[in-house]
Amino acid sequence: MEEETNKSSGKIVIVILALLLIGSIGYLIYQNSEHEAHKKIAEQTEQELKSDIEVKLAELEQMTASNDELKAEIEAKVAEYTSMKEELDGKVSKNYGLYQKYLGRYKKANAELKKLQEENTRIKEENEILKTNLADTQLSLESQTNLAEDLKRKKESLEDKVALGAKLKIDHLQLVGMKERSKGKLKLTNKSRNTDVFKVSLLIEENPLVEENVKEVPVYIEILGPNKAAVNPQGVIGLNNGSQIEFTEVNTVEYDKTDILEVLTVINVDRKKITKGTYTANVYIEGDIVGTTTLDLK
Repeated sequence: MEEETNKSSGKIVIVILALLLIGSIGYLIYQNSEHEAHKKIAEQTEQELKSDIEVKLAELEQMTASNDELKAEIEAKVAEYTSMKEELDGKVSKNYGLYQKYLGRYKKANAELKKLQEENTRIKEENEILKTNLADTQLSLESQTNLAEDLKRKKESLEDKVALGAKLKIDHLQLVGMKERSKGKLKLTNKSRNTDVFKVSLLIEENPLVEENVKEVPVYIEILGPNKAAVNPQGVIGLNNGSQIEFTEVNTVEYDKTDILEVLTVINVDRKKITKGTYTANVYIEGDIVGTTTLDLK
């Protein structure tokens, strides 16, 4: 009886041990299958992470090209992502615990990258605003410069017109030959052999644009003979155009800009040197020629 009891107890122990063994084997199989499942997910995720890191590195390269202010931070982030990419080459996915830690670092890196991208966008927008403001300022300065230059040209043009308008003008210019008779009386002649005097007459017109109300004005007279040489030259003057002429006579008069001034100049000549032909009288005032007339002597 006791022997049967012992046999029954032994069977029970064997059954329990068998059940424990089966349970252990089942647990090991479950653990292994779960590990394999995690491994496959990690390997798949690893490839996705590599692709995502490539995208991140490309974005960082674009940021480097467009923003010098964040260059140091961008370069540090490039180095970090490059290092994390190298860690993915089969090392992380084989260790599930290490893989979980890696994902934590990766999420942190992505969060920092997002802030860096937002800062980059902010700086770019500010730079665009600055560029726009600078362009507007340059445009405004160019416009003001153009306006100033236009006003300067108009001012100079007006000054030139005023200066031109302020120049003295003459009218009724006349050149005649005269014969000196007894007691110094003069008589008109058109014969060269009788010409003792050239008389030049003219009127200087009134001009309210002249700066001075009253001023002394030298009136230079150049008389050219048929040979185009100056008759009885008295000196040389320079003109506003840079040339020079030999003048025959100068008559300094007092000019009042409110009145017409009659100017009469008598020039004595040697009748022996006066030949037949056309004589020309040119009148110069303040460096400019203001009138020309001719006389034919027979």
